Parts: sequence; structure tokens; C-alpha cells
Amino acid sequence: METREKLGMDEYRERYAAFVRFPGRRMDMVRSLMDRILDFDTAEVERFLADVVRDEHDPIVRHEAIFLVGVLVNWGMCKGEVAAPLIRRGAIEERSTVVRHESVEALANFRSVESVGVLERALQDADADVRATAVISLERLSYQDVDDDARLAAQQVLERAGLENSRS
Repeated sequence: METREKLGMDEYRERYAAFVRFPGRRMDMVRSLMDRILDFDTAEVERFLADVVRDEHDPIVRHEAIFLVGVLVNWGMCKGEVAAPLIRRGAIEERSTVVRHESVEALANFRSVESVGVLERALQDADADVRATAVISLERLSYQDVDDDARLAAQQVLERAGLENSRS
């Protein structure tokens, strides 16, 4: 049975930075955080992932970091307060379609009125897949156990957009 090396978050960051020319290894490190999540303070993990979202030049690695933040928020392991502004901005301003798509998908996990506003803007995205993801995220927010204001806002956006909400 393989034993895995215990790393502190600072060491994890250093190792990540050492792979500057290897996006595949950086992506593996982001993904491996899921397996190691209990080894770290989740607030530290969120800060690390927010740094990846903000600073990483490879869009696929950013996509993975956004996905993981969304999972952590959905599981209640972190609030996403550090990463949320970066993800909201990425949903609208990011050049990479895959990053916009993942940002829009992750926003449903934040369950907030701020997310709904960004998702409404994403309904106008140039890419059909991003628009479809925005619809799915709004639908999820419209029926999930979320803040009443967020649920109502999502329902109103869907109605204004002429999209039937089958779960209302």
C-alpha cells in the first residue's frame, strides 16, 4: 500500500509553484487536494484555490480550482468568501469558455443573490454552453434549500428570461 507524504499548505504551495512549466502536474495537485482535504485547514485550501483562480495562466487548471471551490462550498466545508468574487468576475469577464462555464456552474453552490445577478448576465454569454449552464444553475437555485431571497431572485430571472421553471 502506497503511503502519501504529509505536506503542510506552505509546502504544498511551494511544490505547486515549482511546476511552473508543467500544467498537468499543477492540475494534478489541485485535484489531489480533494483526497487530502482533511489534512489541511479548509480556509487555507480556499485561499490557495483562490490564488490559483487569480494567478494561474492555464485555463484548464483554473477550471479545476473553480470546480473544487464549488464542491467545498456545496459540502459546507468553506464559505467561499475569498474565491467568490474571483469566480463571479470569471463567469463574465474570463476569455476562456471553459473557465466561464465552470464559474457559472460553481456559482449555484454559493446560493446567494450576488450569484443570481451574475448568472442572469451569463444568460447573454456568447457561448451556448455557458448560457445553458447558467440556466441549469438558476434552476438549481430556484428550488434548492437556499436563502429565500436567492431562490426568489433565481425564479424571477428565469421568468423574465421566459424559461419555464418546472420545480417552482
